[in-house]
Amino acid sequence: MGTDPLPRMGLSKRQSILVLAVIVMLGTWLRLPGNFYPETVHFDEGMLVANVLCRYPPGGAYYHPFLSRSVLTIAEAVPCVRAWLRGSPHPARETQAAFASDPVPFLLIGRSVSLVFGLATVVLTYWLASTMGGTAMGLVAALFVAISPTDVSVSNNLGHWCLATLLTVAVFLCIHSVIDAVASRRQLVTLGVFAGLAVAVVYTMGLLALPILLALATRWRRRRLAGEPTRWFADILAVAAGAVIGHVIGNFTALLQPKLVLHEIFMPEASLLSDQSPKTNYIHNVGWYIGSIFGHLGLGWAVAACGTAGLLLAARRADPIWLAILAFTLAILVLQPAAVVLFANRYTTPVTPLIAVSAAWLLVNVSQRFAGSDRLAIFQPRLLLPVLAVLAALPGLRTDLAYRQALALTPTRELARQWIEANIARGSGIMQSIYYMNPVVLDCTILNNVPDKDLRRPCYDVSYSSVDPERYETEFLADVANSGASYLIYTATTPPGTLQRLGLSLHIGAALRARYPLLARFGYTGLDDFDDDTVTVNPAVEVYRLKN
Repeated sequence: MGTDPLPRMGLSKRQSILVLAVIVMLGTWLRLPGNFYPETVHFDEGMLVANVLCRYPPGGAYYHPFLSRSVLTIAEAVPCVRAWLRGSPHPARETQAAFASDPVPFLLIGRSVSLVFGLATVVLTYWLASTMGGTAMGLVAALFVAISPTDVSVSNNLGHWCLATLLTVAVFLCIHSVIDAVASRRQLVTLGVFAGLAVAVVYTMGLLALPILLALATRWRRRRLAGEPTRWFADILAVAAGAVIGHVIGNFTALLQPKLVLHEIFMPEASLLSDQSPKTNYIHNVGWYIGSIFGHLGLGWAVAACGTAGLLLAARRADPIWLAILAFTLAILVLQPAAVVLFANRYTTPVTPLIAVSAAWLLVNVSQRFAGSDRLAIFQPRLLLPVLAVLAALPGLRTDLAYRQALALTPTRELARQWIEANIARGSGIMQSIYYMNPVVLDCTILNNVPDKDLRRPCYDVSYSSVDPERYETEFLADVANSGASYLIYTATTPPGTLQRLGLSLHIGAALRARYPLLARFGYTGLDDFDDDTVTVNPAVEVYRLKN
C-alpha cells in the first residue's frame, strides 16, 4: 500500500479522530429526518413491531432468523414496561392498541436501533479501512458509507439489514486478523461468533463462509511456508464452534422450529412473485443487484465506479484480504440473486462498506501517485485526496438531500387522515388497502383498549384487504366489492420500480375509478426517483365512496 498519506494532508492522529466525528455527525444529520418520519416507509416496519411488541420470544415468519427481532423486542419493551408501571390490568393489550392508534413512537424506537447500527457501521468501516491501508483510507471509506443513499435509507428502517451490514464489517475485521499465521485460537473463535451472529440476522450471510475459507487457506499456506504444521482441522473446529455459539445465541427461537425454518427457506419465492421462468428471473436479478450498486439509490455512480475499479485492481495484487472482499462481493451480487428476488437495495447493503473501502483505496493510491510526481506538484497533493473524496461523494449526497426534501413534506397519508376525519362521519365503515401502509385512522374497537384516548378524533369501523392490490388486482377488487364498507382508502404501496421488475404495471386506480366515485386524492409529483420499496415516503392515497 505504501506510506500513509495522512501526514501530507496535514492531520495528526487527534485531528483524524475529529474528522471522523464530523463524518459521523454528517451521517447522523442525513439519517435523522427519516428516523423521525411519522409514517412507515415499508410494510415490514409495522409487521416487525407487531411481531415483537410485548411478547417474548418474538413472533413472525421463519423465513428470516430472529436476532434482529430479539434486539427490537428489547427496545420495544419500553412502552410495555411503562404501561405495567402505570398499573394497567392488561399492559400488552393496551400497548398494542396504542401502537395501532399511533405508531409513531414505536417507529421512532425501532428506527433508533437501526440508526445506532448504521452509525456504528461508519465507525467500523473506518477501523477496517485504516487497518488495511492507513488513516486517510479509513476516513474516506467512512465518508462514503456515511453518505451512501442505501445505508442512509436502511438506517431509517427498523428491519434487520443495518445489523447484518454491521456484523459483516466485524467479520472482515476478524478475517484481517486471522490471516496472520500466528493469530490465536481466541481470534478464530471470535471470527466464528461474529459469522454465526450475522447468519442469525439474515440466512444469506452464510455466504461469509467463502471469505472465511480464503482467509484460513492463506493462514495454512503461510504456516506451511514457515515449516510449521497447518493445524487445519483445529482451525476449522475453532471457527465452527464460534459460529455455532453465535448462531445458537442469536437464533435459538428458530432453532426450536426446524421444520418451519426449512419449509420457509426453501419456498420458491421467485415463483410466488413473477410469472417469468426461474432462469429469466435469475438473469434479471443479477442485473438488478449489480445495477442497484451503481444507481442513485445505491452508493452513487462515482463511489460505485471507484469501488469496482479499486476492488479489481487491489485483488490483482493477490492480497488475501482483498481476495476475501472480492469473493464476498461476488457472492452477494451473483450467488444471492438465485435465492432472493431483489425488491430493494437493502439486499446489497452488506457489501456497500466493502465497496466503499475499495473506492477509498483507489483514491488514496491516485493521490499518492500525484504526490510522488514532480510534474504534477502543481495540483497540491495534500489537498488532492479530500477533493477527490468530496467529488466522488457528491452524486450520493445529492440523492440524500433529495430524500431529505421528500421526508420534509407533510406525508400524503397524514393529509389523507386529516381529510377523512373532517369529511367522513364517525363510525362509518372504512376499508383500507393494506396493513401499516395506510393513513392511521382510529378503529373504534381497538380504541376501547387505549386509556388516554383522544376523544376529539373520530373513530371508524376499519377493515383491511387480505391481498396486495398492485399484484393481485382481481382478488383485491373482489375484496372491495364484498367488504360491506362505505368507503375505501387505497394507498399505492408498491413502487413503480418494483412493479417494473416484476413485469407489472400500475392500473388499479383506473379500475377503482371505473367502479366507484373518487372523493379525494393526495400525492406529490417529482418523487418517482425513489422507486425502491424501502424509501416509499409519500405514496399516493385515494379515497373512494363505495356506497351512500
